[in-house]
Amino acid sequence: MEKLSLINDKLVLLKILPECWFGHAQTSCPFPKEPTINSSEVIASTSSNVNLTCWIDSDDNCPEYLYWYLNDQQTPLENGEKYKEVLRNTHTKCKQEFILSIFNVTENDVGTYSCHWLCEYETTTKAAIDLKVSSEGKNIYHKGQLHCCQKSFLCWGISWKDFDNVLLLSYS
Repeated sequence: MEKLSLINDKLVLLKILPECWFGHAQTSCPFPKEPTINSSEVIASTSSNVNLTCWIDSDDNCPEYLYWYLNDQQTPLENGEKYKEVLRNTHTKCKQEFILSIFNVTENDVGTYSCHWLCEYETTTKAAIDLKVSSEGKNIYHKGQLHCCQKSFLCWGISWKDFDNVLLLSYS
């Protein structure tokens, strides 16, 4: 889009880029990469509910389709009493969480769950998570990543704790 404007008593032709309209700089997302996961193995207790999460890079055209599969079956999992798929925005424009909730976990749910995305200009890519089921009533801990997002410019302090032990303390 072009616009004529008077600057310092001179008529100037300005080119207005669509990403700068309304005073908001719009950044484009990098080319999407394959989905990522925090842990390749999750252990759930019998009768519990569990969430499996893939992080998806996205842009305006990709991914077009997202699916969860169990043990590379030909039919993707569908929302219902057993499963629920949710696509959730994150604090960044170019990344989303693709979550599969599995309800009332049993031994029949053991297997490899894979999240797949498909783009018009890219072959299908996937990330896989092995689900194991424990019938013991003990606590199960997973090594992974924690994410924290502060959405204001106020001073803040964050501490990551392992029970009562402070692992990391930071301030703005």
